[in-house]
Amino acid sequence: MQLLLNNLQTVIDELNKLKSTQEANIQSKEVLCSEKQQEIQDLQKKLNAALDALENTTLKELNKVQTKLQTSLERIVDNCKRLKDDLQSLSEAVNGVRFKSKKKIEFIACIKCLDKIQESESYLKENPVKVESLIIFQANADIEQFLSTQPSLGMIVDSMQSQTLQM
Repeated sequence: MQLLLNNLQTVIDELNKLKSTQEANIQSKEVLCSEKQQEIQDLQKKLNAALDALENTTLKELNKVQTKLQTSLERIVDNCKRLKDDLQSLSEAVNGVRFKSKKKIEFIACIKCLDKIQESESYLKENPVKVESLIIFQANADIEQFLSTQPSLGMIVDSMQSQTLQM
């Protein structure tokens, strides 16, 4: 009977040992999983930072194009305004001189008008009216395609090893 009790106690001790070991393993795995979860979140932060950098670079390029187009259009508007103002001033001057019968002044005004008209017509030929200016964004399909085909951010490998307890 004593031998049976000793065997029972040995098995109970081994079961307690196994239980304690597995409880420790559970806690260890929880800590390990938390660490791996943090690694995954850190990777996501790096990927987000890389995507943010790509976005910022692309937005800077867009701003450069916008500034270039806007500067060009503003220059054309300013030149049109200047030429129009010059022509209106000359028109007023010609109207003022026309009734004073001073042929020399009238001739000078006529020459200036013709020069300004020719300058304006040349400018109009060089800068025809553009109805629309297109800005096209062509996404880098390789990035989107690569990310969309990935099943996950990485692989999870479980390397659980079994150990036989000696009784």
